[in-house]
Amino acid sequence: MKKSNIDSKGVTLVELVLVATIAILLSGFILGHFNPTFQNAKARDNKRLSDAEHFDRAINEYMLNNGAYPGATGSLRTSTILPAGNSGPLENPQQGWIDADLSANITKLPLDPLNNSSYFYSYIHSDNSYEINIRLEVLTEYSTDDGGDDNGVYEIGNNLSII
Repeated sequence: MKKSNIDSKGVTLVELVLVATIAILLSGFILGHFNPTFQNAKARDNKRLSDAEHFDRAINEYMLNNGAYPGATGSLRTSTILPAGNSGPLENPQQGWIDADLSANITKLPLDPLNNSSYFYSYIHSDNSYEINIRLEVLTEYSTDDGGDDNGVYEIGNNLSII
């Protein structure tokens, strides 16, 4: 009598193709549904919002301790450029992108996750007010609801019309 192949433990080509097809369809659905590009942009925006809060607190603490806002009055500072005379790096609280020693108020100056010509932080102050601006990628509802005069950026501070 011949032995039947029913008890075979191998995998057929049809089964392999079926499993590969299901895996491809499932991965396509997951990538389409969760959109990692959007999720990464949202994570960067959340970091920007967190940085803005920490930076805002550091500026207010500096004002309370020193009687003035950090840096030169009326001088726009951006997180992509070191002021003349500062040695850096950009996030250095003593010699970074803000021209003042903020080391007593913050351990590192915040930098935008991308920190390029499109996405950066900016700061300016007058004698009695200041403004911080950050550009968001996807959480733009924060930019329109912040009370500032520019719907293209998220503004924080006590005078949102300086920049």
